[in-house]
Amino acid sequence: MMKVISNHKALLTAYLILAPLNAITSISFSLSLTPLIGAATQLDGSLFVQAVLACLCIAGLDLAVALLCKYVQLRWIQSCMDTLRQTLADGILRGDAGRFRTHDVSGYISLFSNDASRLKETYFESLCGIYENSWSFVFSMVTLLFFNAWIGLFLLVIGFLSLGLPTLFTKKLNQAQSVQMHWAQRHLSLIHDIFCGYWIIRNHGVERCFSQKYHGVSQSLSKADLYGEFLPYKVSWLSSGITTISFVGVIALSVYSVIQGRISADFVLSLSQLIGGVLVPMELIPNYFSKVKGSRQIWGKLKGVAHPGKSQDHPAPDFPSRPWNTISISSLSFTHEDSGTQVLSDLSLRLERGKKYVIIGRSGSGKSTLAKIMAGLYPAQFSLSVDGSAAPPASLYRHVSYVDQAAFLFHDTIYQNVSFFRNISREKVKDILERLELFRSIAADDILDTEVGENGSRLSGGEKQRVALARELIVEKDILILDEYTSNLDPKTARELDELILGLEGMTCLVITHQVDSLLLKRCDAVFSMEEGRIVPV
Repeated sequence: MMKVISNHKALLTAYLILAPLNAITSISFSLSLTPLIGAATQLDGSLFVQAVLACLCIAGLDLAVALLCKYVQLRWIQSCMDTLRQTLADGILRGDAGRFRTHDVSGYISLFSNDASRLKETYFESLCGIYENSWSFVFSMVTLLFFNAWIGLFLLVIGFLSLGLPTLFTKKLNQAQSVQMHWAQRHLSLIHDIFCGYWIIRNHGVERCFSQKYHGVSQSLSKADLYGEFLPYKVSWLSSGITTISFVGVIALSVYSVIQGRISADFVLSLSQLIGGVLVPMELIPNYFSKVKGSRQIWGKLKGVAHPGKSQDHPAPDFPSRPWNTISISSLSFTHEDSGTQVLSDLSLRLERGKKYVIIGRSGSGKSTLAKIMAGLYPAQFSLSVDGSAAPPASLYRHVSYVDQAAFLFHDTIYQNVSFFRNISREKVKDILERLELFRSIAADDILDTEVGENGSRLSGGEKQRVALARELIVEKDILILDEYTSNLDPKTARELDELILGLEGMTCLVITHQVDSLLLKRCDAVFSMEEGRIVPV
């Protein structure tokens, strides 16, 4: 929290200076009204003109300082929001990959779209409101105490009563915030499911069911939002009631002071402005405090993502510097944390450089789990040997490229999806796409600048897989793992891609599939079968 607040020190310092300065100029404007009324009561035209000019100059200064203060405040808040969102993104991208799977995608999206946006209003804007109104309250109070101690003391007592209100509602405010966060995430999760599963919903004719389900979630979210927004207002309403009663008391004291000759009648107009500098903060500050206290749960939720405690931003240790010939994996076991089901049990696998392997097996036999572990997508412990010498298991990941049946493409051009925002020449990208025969299926003046759409929606299945393959091949890693990568393609396209992959020279390929055709049997060097979490020869 403190890192986000203090990360933009220049803007924060400027705001911390301008806020009290704005309070001073506002009070100066209030006091400038006294000579104006005095000149009118004395029927002095010359003095009246001077008083009007002075009042206008001070009013202009007050408006200029207020405008500058608001601009700096907004700049600082936006900078804090940028830092917060960037910190969240860094925490997710550089955090523990295993921990990432413990949350739904909609939950992560909700962090950015709902929770972070709520913090802007409930925390940052409220924090600024407390700071600005506190200066207005302090300076106005000091001025009132100077001119009339009884009025100042009366308002001071009322102010303390008003500021103590939020403590009575802390528990309810936290509960309301928690319910809001819960239903906001449920709403976003359902929207995500409807959009991603749109064609399945239409194909099964269950549009009405999902519409009713959405209606229920939407209503619950509306009720949670209503209560969460009304409760802080209720605190503000109570403060407003206290303020109204105190205003009547102050006016009565002011009139009594005029009758007693303790203050002049022309000071009453300035006094009414100064009273506003005390009463308005008394009304607003409790509401701001309520929102700040209610934001604690959001901060706690964001903190768990922004500070994951384990960074993977550093490269894993590498293989021995010499070219390797054989890699052996042994003592590999894996159990899913959620279900407690053991998928792999004391598995062993030996690969030779440049050879092509096929792994087959029934669904659920652990083929994809093995592929994801070798690619570093699933955390697991195992023994790794390179040419007979022990090596850290993490060193394997940097040498493995991985492509599955649901190859993901980013909403960008083909060039960016292949180069992956690295400094790779367009000629090199074009060359590898020609090797994968993408130019044959896509006719364009410059194929590299073709937009692929959301997750490659503008490409066919075969074109998507070719782009995904190009992205992995261009980094020239030693081992290529293909996990059911042709299962969603027609037989002709699948056969073409198999021929391209099996024809790659010098690259170790591991093709995982649920069935083997004649081409794989002829071209591969070995076929393994997965049975009960182990690899056995066919």
